[in-house]
This record gives sequence, C-alpha cells and structure tokens, in this order.
Amino acid sequence: MSPLLIGALTSLSLGALTIIHPCPLSTNIAAVSFLFGWEQNSKTKLFTASLFVLGEIVTFSVLGSLISFGMLSISPAANFLQVYIRQLFGPILILSGMMLLGILLPKQSTIKISEHLLPKISKFGKSGGLILGIMVALAFCPMSAAIYFGVLIPLAIANHTVVLYPVLFGIGASLPLLFIVIIVSKSAVLINRTFLMKKSVEKTLKEMAGIVMIILGIYMSLRYIFKVF
Repeated sequence: MSPLLIGALTSLSLGALTIIHPCPLSTNIAAVSFLFGWEQNSKTKLFTASLFVLGEIVTFSVLGSLISFGMLSISPAANFLQVYIRQLFGPILILSGMMLLGILLPKQSTIKISEHLLPKISKFGKSGGLILGIMVALAFCPMSAAIYFGVLIPLAIANHTVVLYPVLFGIGASLPLLFIVIIVSKSAVLINRTFLMKKSVEKTLKEMAGIVMIILGIYMSLRYIFKVF
C-alpha cells in the first residue's frame, strides 16, 4: 500500500475519530437539534442540516489547506517536519490516545453554543445552517485540536498533500454528522433509542480508539526514535 493511500485513509479515520469524542459530538448534536427546531418543513430542515455538515467539511478543508500551505512556504519549518515527522508521530499518537482514554485531560467540558447567538443565526434562514457549521468546526475541543493540528497538519505537510488530506479529514468528520442528521430527522422515539445506544457504545469506541493510537504510537516511537526494528 502506497504512503499516499495510507495517509489518505489515516486522514479519513482521524476525521471520524475527532467527531465521536464526547466534546465535539455533544456540540454537534446540540447544533443539529437546534436546526431541526426551526419552524420549517421537513425537506427544508434536512437541507439546512446538510448545509451545516457542508460548513464543517469546508472549514476543516480550507483551514487545513491554508495552514499546511503556509507552513510549506516557510522552508525551515517544512524541512523540519519532513525530516522529523515520523519521530514526532509516535509521541503525538500516544498523547492523543491518553486523552481519549481520559488519562490526560479527563474532564473536558462541552463547548456550549450561546443561547443569544442561535436566534440571530436562525434569521439567515437556510444559509444559517452553513454559518453554524463553520462556527462549530472552528470551536476546537482540546482533543480535536490535538488530532487536527498535531497529527493531520504535519501529515499533510510531510506528504505535500495540503489539499487532499484536509478534505478527506472533513469528509471523515462528516460521516458521523450525517448519521446524526438522519437520526434527528426521525421520530423522538428513535432519537431516544439511538442516544441510549450511543451512551452504551461510546465508551467502548473511545477506549478501543485510544488503545490503538497508543499501541501505534509506541510502535512508531520504537521504530523511528529508538531504532529498535
């Protein structure tokens, strides 16, 4: 498997992993629930929520591309990352895994959307969904920031894929969001069942993802820092 394809799959997975963390997940659920609370017909609600998802994809893609391109234009920074990126990935993955397991930053509060801001956004109509998606995407939780700026951006710079990897990250992050949109668009009974299921599964998913990231980080540290194998 080529390094480009491995990086692409990693970017896609990182996007999905970022969204399933409790902090961004709760924020996105609250935002989508608010969008469906507007007095609109069902088709309009779904379209507005889709614009919300699009807003997050565009924000993650554009922000990542701009930062990566800017770093590449700074020769010392680009050269440093290209030479030491493999050595940096190990510790970064270990720290990110520890955050997922709650060993580091165990109490991460949910980012709350201002109650005064939401009515103002609703005045924009359908485009309000796009605006809200951009705002939520820019409200990075500690875990989200660690993955986005600490793993995705260096990966994009090292492989000179300043557009592709951020776009794939945005698409990966959108998949759980699309699921949320579909669920919220259904009946309240289905929503309750889904959220009950989410609570029982969420902890297991976080622990599995955290363990995998720590194991991968240890492997990369042993290989590229300590030259064990």
